[in-house]
Amino acid sequence: MLPALAVGGVYRAEVVRLMADGRARMRVGEREVQAQARTALVEGETVWVEVERLQPDVILRIRARQ
Repeated sequence: MLPALAVGGVYRAEVVRLMADGRARMRVGEREVQAQARTALVEGETVWVEVERLQPDVILRIRARQ
């Protein structure tokens, strides 16, 4: 099971859904989180992300694409 997300942590994530408000639903391990999408993503894409912020919104920085 995935530990709690931590600022600065790097995780493998799958883009589950892109939302009209600029957020993306991401699956990180067995968890799903909504995050601000600052870059173009594709549903179903797998990426490595670094957690920049958890509150008030989760912000993930793309580190690598698979």
